[in-house]
Amino acid sequence: MKPALIRIAESAGFAVLQHDFIKTVSIVDENATHALSTVGEWLVFTSKQAVKIYSAFRKSASLNNPHKIYCLQGETMKAVSKLVNCEIAGVANDAASLSTLIVQEGRANSLSFICGKMRRNDLSTALRAAGVTIKEIPVYDTVYNGKPIGDSYKGLLFFSPSAVESYFQTNILPVALPSFCIGNTTAASFREHSNNPVIVAVEPSQEAMVEAFIKYFSNLENNKPNDRTPGIDRRGKGNRDRLAK
Repeated sequence: MKPALIRIAESAGFAVLQHDFIKTVSIVDENATHALSTVGEWLVFTSKQAVKIYSAFRKSASLNNPHKIYCLQGETMKAVSKLVNCEIAGVANDAASLSTLIVQEGRANSLSFICGKMRRNDLSTALRAAGVTIKEIPVYDTVYNGKPIGDSYKGLLFFSPSAVESYFQTNILPVALPSFCIGNTTAASFREHSNNPVIVAVEPSQEAMVEAFIKYFSNLENNKPNDRTPGIDRRGKGNRDRLAK
């Protein structure tokens, strides 16, 4: 998480403990290189990591061909906006909404989906069912990096479906502990493992995640039937409410 957002969380009385439950590895081999060199006008991204790898490939191959791009809001859109000679055609909060947008607009009959090897099939399945041709080009793989983190937390933050899978491989979620997911696709993965409360950020960005958990716990505090001053409990630095990411 960005240092500035960590400071915002700390100022609200939270300590955010971070662990990378997944690691990504580039898999741009000869086949991927050929595929990336010959992509058409229309692209679709649901991962900022895929955007970063494609951006690096364009620079290394001295490519400047124009593209129209559909992508997710938040971190993915921010990465796409930095691509030279590329236009954002449309954005949505999750893969299902993005596929609906592409079909409804009817502008792209064929797209290249630059993505990770480990991904959900929601987008591709929906587009193919609607008669849209989609070519998947995996450019990175995801490696699980889970570890037991205990249960002394007020909440958990998940930034991808694969991070959810990695967490549940090595942890048992405490009963009723709330979790915060960066989007509906991540939340869907979470719900496959638990019926605990899940809060989805209003858009897939780190900023929206921080806003979500601060708002959630503020509302809980404000609704407590006691005589304390409403709001987040701002205790000493060593005694903050803990969130795991």
